[in-house]
Amino acid sequence: MAAAATAHSRHMHKLEIQHKIQADQHQAAHIHKIKTDRAIAAFDSLSTDGGITIPSASLEEFLSRVQNVPREKLNYDAARLVLDTERGRILDKDFPSSKSFRKAGLHRQALLASWERYDEYMHRLPFIDQAFDRFDVNKDGYLSQGELRRFLQDYERRPENVHNVNGFVVELVVRPENVDDVIEQVDRDGDKRIGRHELIPAMEVWKDIAARKLEKKASSCCTIS
Repeated sequence: MAAAATAHSRHMHKLEIQHKIQADQHQAAHIHKIKTDRAIAAFDSLSTDGGITIPSASLEEFLSRVQNVPREKLNYDAARLVLDTERGRILDKDFPSSKSFRKAGLHRQALLASWERYDEYMHRLPFIDQAFDRFDVNKDGYLSQGELRRFLQDYERRPENVHNVNGFVVELVVRPENVDDVIEQVDRDGDKRIGRHELIPAMEVWKDIAARKLEKKASSCCTIS
């Protein structure tokens, strides 16, 4: 009977966890819908050209309305990430190329597809804080090429990031040219270093590089460079 009671208790605990996960997912979806509706309403309200763009200077007001917080309480780096993402979408070769989309300002389609980066930044803020606390040696608020390389190599060596390819443990080495590739793709202001608002995109680029490295599958436990 004791074993049956233990099994029942474990089953009930598992159900509680599943119900909590479902409730959290439902709540997150509800909040996302509310913010999406706010984003659409804010854009339409701030646009002066019939809903095509809003002035770049209106980004803070737009995000303030989406997040429902005063402008002075917005996170500057999270807002910069939204702006960089919007600019990146405008420059994307697949983005609509009509004259209306080449106008100055923040474009509807691009911005409405980018505002969620604010939430992503805030969610990952502890990770970003830790990275800069440990690897921004001179405390200038940026990761230099060398600092970024050390950060990425440390990231790869964490137990939770171990790669297993066909049953073999694979360690990825972060080469200087890999760091150059990351900075080239992410560093929009051209200062050859990574600011706090650029760390999430930098990680995304590195993961793409790492995936390509892992395609060169090892035949034994080894180091892939």
